[in-house]
Amino acid sequence: MGDNDAVSFSFHTLDTGDPETLVPTDVARSLWSSNQMHGVAISGSLARAVERANHRDDLRPARYTVDMFKPATMDPFRVETEVVREGSRICLVDARLVQGGETRARASTVWLRPSEYSPEPTPITRALIEDGRRHLMFGSEIRTGCPVHILQGMQDPDVPWRHALKLVEHLAGDAVVLTLIKDGDHRLSTAQDILRLQAAVAGIATAP
Repeated sequence: MGDNDAVSFSFHTLDTGDPETLVPTDVARSLWSSNQMHGVAISGSLARAVERANHRDDLRPARYTVDMFKPATMDPFRVETEVVREGSRICLVDARLVQGGETRARASTVWLRPSEYSPEPTPITRALIEDGRRHLMFGSEIRTGCPVHILQGMQDPDVPWRHALKLVEHLAGDAVVLTLIKDGDHRLSTAQDILRLQAAVAGIATAP
């Protein structure tokens, strides 16, 4: 075989009577059992499904996790997908490999939009989102017990500056200073922004 010769094979084929049903090929057969699929075939089937479930071209896969609960046999199977959450920067997709009405394996995938702040996308996991839901702050008054100085860039594409106004409303019992920086972005990392941050810290440190 020459260097330019291509090798083509498939772990499964489509059922002609049901295009949503996949039929394992002999390439998918495990070396440990003649009636089981090996892990690469299972993972490949789940990966195919989550990729098809995400229709956006502005996101990149950031994490792919597979859990295998029960042996997947060489019988036909289906892969069911669910978009768990979708936002402007993230899409969470789950997939389940189902045989005989039972889930044999599951995949969880995080798709992220490339970050403006680093070469790699910022990972946002389901655990982070669920933890945030358990700690929602705007349902009642927020009491810090200390002076507060908020610096907010009005050109921040990730945190709208009006959120800072809403935060001030919930800090009704504390001394609060809000500085809106008209040309400030999310990072507030210019030399002038750093001076503002240093002055804010110094002001709080010397406050009575």
